[in-house]
Amino acid sequence: MGQGRQLLLGTRGAYERDMKDTTDSDLKGTGDAVLRLYVGSNQHKAIGEIQGTWRAANQPLWLGNLGGEFKLNGALWITATLGYEANGRLGDGRLVSNWKLKFTPSGG
Repeated sequence: MGQGRQLLLGTRGAYERDMKDTTDSDLKGTGDAVLRLYVGSNQHKAIGEIQGTWRAANQPLWLGNLGGEFKLNGALWITATLGYEANGRLGDGRLVSNWKLKFTPSGG
């Protein structure tokens, strides 16, 4: 999308066993789709994300996030996001936040 901007689209489809019922060997359809936008440099960037997850016989899970990622030094990164998550109807969602401190020993 140009210098300092990156748009990523990811999808996944699979058949999986139900992890809640380990005695059931039937495979059920699953799927995920995500759209992410990064704006900034390798040192600091803004992040926007929209994600949907579907499981057979369950309501879809929706997530929208805004936040940023900042390189503190050669080996430490901090990522912070604030978003909205809904299971099924979008009106029945809740605010969510995520904070991560990442350590990359290689300094990359």
